[in-house]
This record gives sequence, C-alpha cells and structure tokens, in this order.
Amino acid sequence: WKHRAAMGISASKPSEEELRTLKDDIEGCCREVALALKRADVLLLCAGAGFSADSGLPTYEEIANVKAYQDLALKYNDICRPEWMAHDPEIFYGFWGSCFNDYRDTQPHEGYKIIRGWRDTFCSRRLSQQMSAALAQEMATIPSAQRQPEPYQVEGNAGGFFVYTSNVDAHCHDYFEPYEVRECHGNTEVWQCGASPPCCKRTWRAPLDFKFTVNKQTMRAPQKASSVTVKETPVNRPFGPRKNPLAKLPAETRPEVVTQVEHSFKRKDENWPICPWCKSLARPHVLMFNDAHMASDMEQELRFQRWREVLIDAGRSCRLSRGRLLRLVILEIGCGGRVPTVRATCETTAAQMKKNADVTVARINLDFPLPDRLHPLASDTRYLCLPMKGLEGLRKISEHYAELMKPKPVKRRLEAAAQEQGPRGPRDRSRSRDAQTPIVEAAVPSVTARAPQEPKQAPKPAAKRKAKAKSMPMPGAANAPPVEGSRNHARSRKTAARQKRPLSSGIKTLD
Repeated sequence: WKHRAAMGISASKPSEEELRTLKDDIEGCCREVALALKRADVLLLCAGAGFSADSGLPTYEEIANVKAYQDLALKYNDICRPEWMAHDPEIFYGFWGSCFNDYRDTQPHEGYKIIRGWRDTFCSRRLSQQMSAALAQEMATIPSAQRQPEPYQVEGNAGGFFVYTSNVDAHCHDYFEPYEVRECHGNTEVWQCGASPPCCKRTWRAPLDFKFTVNKQTMRAPQKASSVTVKETPVNRPFGPRKNPLAKLPAETRPEVVTQVEHSFKRKDENWPICPWCKSLARPHVLMFNDAHMASDMEQELRFQRWREVLIDAGRSCRLSRGRLLRLVILEIGCGGRVPTVRATCETTAAQMKKNADVTVARINLDFPLPDRLHPLASDTRYLCLPMKGLEGLRKISEHYAELMKPKPVKRRLEAAAQEQGPRGPRDRSRSRDAQTPIVEAAVPSVTARAPQEPKQAPKPAAKRKAKAKSMPMPGAANAPPVEGSRNHARSRKTAARQKRPLSSGIKTLD
C-alpha cells in the first residue's frame, strides 16, 4: 500500500507517472477490492454522476452541450438554477423535463445488479441483522416533532449496506430498498412547491405514466403540451428502455396523496405541474445552484446519520467483545471534484471509523482516483485507486470476486487462507507452530505406549497407591513410560485422564 499512500497528498488528479503506476497495477487493485469485499462486514456505496454516465446519461459537463444552450451561451451552472422558473418557465421545464424523460426512459446499467448481489450477501449476516435492530431502536427515539411526512412509505431499517449518492435520476430505487438510500441532492421523481418561499415543505411523487412534452430543437417546454408539433427523435440507450422503474418503492395507496398527485400533474393538456396547496408552479425536489428553498429530505438524512452512529457502535462492540476490528469497505464510484459532497462524505466516514474498524476505501474514478488530502494519509486506512470507468471497474471486481468465492479443494484451503492473511497473518503463525510440533512430540513418548518389562502386581488398594504415586513422582521418572495396572485392577477412564493430563499439557499428539 505504500506507493498508493504517498499519492494524492496535495491534489486528487494524478500526474502522468502516478497514472502509469496505477494502470500497471490495476488488475492487482481489482483483486484486492474483491478480497476486501469477501472479508468485509459492512459495505457503503458512494455514487456520483460518473456512475450514472455508464447507463448513457450525460454528466454535468455534457448535459448543457446542446446547440440550443450554446446559442444562448448557457452552461450547466447557468441553467440549473431555480430563478428560471420565474423569468422563463419554458426554459426551466424544458431543461428539467428533458432530464425527467431521459431518466425515465433509460435502463440502469448492470453495475447496479452486481452491487445488489453483494448487498444481499452482507444483509444476510448476523451483524447486519443486529445493526438493523439497533437502528430501529434509534429511529424510535426520535421525537415526532423532528419527523416529517415522506413522499413514499418506508418500512424497514438498513443493516450492513447503505447507498449515499448525489445522482438525481432515482435509478437506485430500481435495485435498492428505500430505507438504505440517501440522495443528498434529491431526485426528479419527487416534487415540491416552487414558490419563493414555498408555502410548505411537503413533497410528492410524480405519477409513473407522466411525461413532459419538450421541443428538442429549442429545449423549451410550453405550458400547453399540444402546442409542440416537433416529433421527438428516439434516443439510443446502451441498455435499452427502463424495464422496472422505481421497482423498490411501494405503490402509493394513501388517498390524500393520490389526490395531491392528480391535482399537481394530471390536468388536461397542462405541461407544467403545480403545487396542490397554493397552486403555484411546482419544481423538482433537486438541489440547484443558488438554491435556498429546496425542501431537504430530513427523513433520509436522519436514517443515514443514525446508521453511521450504529456503525460506529458496532465497530466499538466488535473490537471489545470479539477482539477484532469490524471490516468496512467504502466503494466510491464516479465522484468528481465539481460538487465534492460525496467525496467528502466518503473520507469523513473513513476517518470516523478508523479507530474501531479496518477501513478500505476503493475509489473508481477515471479522472480523479486519488484521495483528497492536504496531509499524509493515515496508515490504518487503505486506499485502492482505480483509474477507470465505474461499470468497467465493477465488472473486473466481480470477476475476481466470483473466483475468490469458488469452493477450493481441502488441501488448498490453508494455502489460500495464508495468501489472504498475508505473510504475517495469524494463520501463518499457527502453521509455523504446527510445523515445529512433530520435533517436540518426537522426544515425548506416547501416552498409551506399553512398558517393555512385565507389569508389577500392584497391591491393594490400587487406586490410592496410584494417586499417591502420581502426586509424589520419584526423581528421574519424568520421562519414564506409564505403568499399567493388573488385569483385575484396570484403570478407569478418569484415572487415565488424570495420568494423561501432565504429559499432554501444551503438546499436540501425533494422532
């Protein structure tokens, strides 16, 4: 790990020499990540825009690379602002309507399925179930005044897995449970009042059958959907159309919420949703630039913060009761430096857990794979830097993980375990002691060996004499073989065990 720990002290972007070193060792890094996943107790997934880009969705820099925006000299940080809703609603809903439609029509890449398989492995373990029960108790202690209604019903508590993401496409809800997802920037599936300031902090979901009407040539969405006559050209997605959108979110059955959705979205020929309470224009529940009125999802934030507290307690308990450190893997994928919220959360969590956990941070990033540190890295936190795209890295890690999980022959298990533990692992030390055992045992006669001379006739009472002889050994008789009793006074099992104990104490027998 030394050559990795020396990188990234002052900047995250690697030099040409560092990048060459990382690429030469990329297969070894992928295998080490797979090995860390195999041995880990808890997995935290931190996903950024690069993770969604593998599905065919544009990144922050690409989303404004459209002729209509270039003609207006607009970039992403110019368009992604709530002021457009008051100055030019067609531009506002053209931008967010296009994003909404693209996210709805795009199938998430297979990396989500790979991580879901790892997630099921972690959540089936006893430690995960204990964490889930502890989190349920923590959430029950929160006063009702600090809680707020959610746009969807959440039942359950996270255990050995959690997702922290800045992506607003809501693709995580196709594969992961709602109680183990924290979307720090919100998502386009949830909407709120767009007044400035909002009339309330309530949010609601967009219906699954809704779609914005956007003129792709001008990137405008007029108020009346029927006024758009330009046909939308189909977009080719690498994994086809979205198959099961929001499959892990429960269907909305609350009558009052269904009524709100109908008042907001399902109005005849209307292309701009409104707030069901004050009838102002509605906006997506997404954090924008210069945004002071986003209704933050406090329930998601509470679940994530309490989960981290439970994780710290689990690490402390594991160290004190089991005598080992909890093994935590933080898998960060596609998190850039433009909005470093996810990167900061990743490294903050690693710093909080390093005293009570064996932390491995695996950062998959094509441009910024190195740690963001202004001081040398701590020796007790391991960073694995993979300069590659997210899906490519997940595929390679998955291949190594499947190879490591294959059952090995019995003769190769100790050898494979020794390789996993390293040259100074505990299994190697036990094997070295076992290798020296036959030399010690060769100098000690077997407990059941017969004496070469005829056994002496033991006088009565035999049991008392033997016990006395055992408690008061004769000088020079330490290495003598045990003497058998007569046939009429055979040794009992307890007596044989007492005679065997001094000879076999601390020594392994050859049988």
